[in-house]
Amino acid sequence: VLDGRPARVVRAHLLRGRSYEALNDSRNAVTQYRKFLNAWRDAEPSLQHFAEEARQGLERLGEQPG
Repeated sequence: VLDGRPARVVRAHLLRGRSYEALNDSRNAVTQYRKFLNAWRDAEPSLQHFAEEARQGLERLGEQPG
């Protein structure tokens, strides 16, 4: 459970971010990547590679991951 929600629900934000990015919808991609990072911040270290993927997505879109 992350941010009070099951991990699969939180991971859906990452998947939506990828999809919006592929569709060149930067605004929605950024929103989804940020929602994911906010909820995923307390995930186990072994799962942080998902957070890195979201941070890289934000960087590709010209956004600061922080």
